[in-house]
Amino acid sequence: MEASSLKRRCPAFVAALALAGGILCSHLWPVSAGLWLSVALASWGTACALLWWRRRPGWISAMLWIGVVAIGGLRHHQHTRLLPADHVGRGIAYGARGELSGRLLGDPEWRPDGRRRVRLALESLRPESEEHLIPLSGDLLLTIGEEVSTFEADAADRVRLRCRVLEPQPARNPGAFDYRRFLALRHGVHATASIYRDSDVLDIRPEPESWWARRLTGPLRDSMRTSLTAHLGGPQSALLVGMLIGEKHAIPDEVASRFRATGLAHALVISGLHVGLVALFLLTLLKVLRLPDPVACCVTVVLLVVYAMVTQLQAPVVRASVMASIVLIGRAVELPGSVLNSLGLAALVLMVAQPTSVLTLSFQLSFAATLSIITLYPPLITLIPARWSEGTSWVGTCISMPATVSLAAQLGTAPLILHHFGQVAPISLLANLLVVPLLGIAVAQGLLLVLVAPILPAVGTLVSGACWLTLTALLRIVELFAVVPAWKVAQPSPTMT
Repeated sequence: MEASSLKRRCPAFVAALALAGGILCSHLWPVSAGLWLSVALASWGTACALLWWRRRPGWISAMLWIGVVAIGGLRHHQHTRLLPADHVGRGIAYGARGELSGRLLGDPEWRPDGRRRVRLALESLRPESEEHLIPLSGDLLLTIGEEVSTFEADAADRVRLRCRVLEPQPARNPGAFDYRRFLALRHGVHATASIYRDSDVLDIRPEPESWWARRLTGPLRDSMRTSLTAHLGGPQSALLVGMLIGEKHAIPDEVASRFRATGLAHALVISGLHVGLVALFLLTLLKVLRLPDPVACCVTVVLLVVYAMVTQLQAPVVRASVMASIVLIGRAVELPGSVLNSLGLAALVLMVAQPTSVLTLSFQLSFAATLSIITLYPPLITLIPARWSEGTSWVGTCISMPATVSLAAQLGTAPLILHHFGQVAPISLLANLLVVPLLGIAVAQGLLLVLVAPILPAVGTLVSGACWLTLTALLRIVELFAVVPAWKVAQPSPTMT
């Protein structure tokens, strides 16, 4: 597709590329906000002047896109550097020990080692041996030791703790994992703290939840968890709870390591793939109920919003829900447009809301996989004989098309995986061919179980049995592929001196 044609047919996609370019430039080369604003105003002013004189359409377009790049840089600068004076990221509380006050931003999440973690919106700190309070803002990642039994707090509760505020650790060696950058970019967290004893918990004040959390998303989340755990057990239950609700703490370490070894870590927890499967299940169910297509699309969008809230607005769920909602709304109003443009619009919404998200591996993998499927699937499927690639044949539906989609996604994400992890697993192509269909079946069965178990327990038992068989087959396939390490190709990391 030529550049001019791409701009006409997919303006949102081109704008997303320009905005991402500005964010990346601001990340790599910190400059003042005034410079970014000056570039944006100058470029747009030049574009207006050229438009007034009706000259050089190519220059007008170039000036407009330069302005978008500058806005991306300005938005990133505002989000990462123009912090409030009392923000913990300014270092005003690092190393200080005292009474820390804040509000929980979610339910504490259990870790495999028995500890819990939760994000805390900071409010104040009273340092030891001092009487005055230091106002604080920003987010902190709190770790609760397994010996602490009195920390019985839920989302939105206010807590007062005795702890030390620490700055997250940076990378200690070239190429090593940068925990500080990971927390700041992916979660917007600029500090950490830990409590180890019951005496560190000074006060917990339950706060009234919002009506939707109290009456809708909270009960729905509890009902989903109860239905899945009451009818299933072992790693099957843990895997399904992780895939549908995002609670991955119960997945055994041995199971998780097998999925990672075969390049299937994306199947362990809720991700864009799972949200796509949920949207497909909901849309299909509504069509079976004889709802008109526009109504089914709109209802699916509403249910996706509720689902994102049930999963506590996890970043991959929000990204995938935005993308799916844009496509469904366009389909409901019969708005002509390309999937590529919808992808660009979703990226624009997410980057404006959270500029640093484009710098995270999760964001990059999600959009690289989707972009690769959109652009590489059509030419790849033509390489397969027509009688084996058409959707009317079982070979095309069950083998050729899923394999081609998987290949396209892996070709697009392999450079990112190689860059970030120094290795790729070619075996994951064959593993995905078998696992992804089972994953789709398991998600559909899990949602069906959630819907029918509270109303018809006997039917729920039948559905849970079928779900157990599907998940067991999935786990056995992963176990089989995990014992073939020779298929794994590693890219050597740079030598560190």
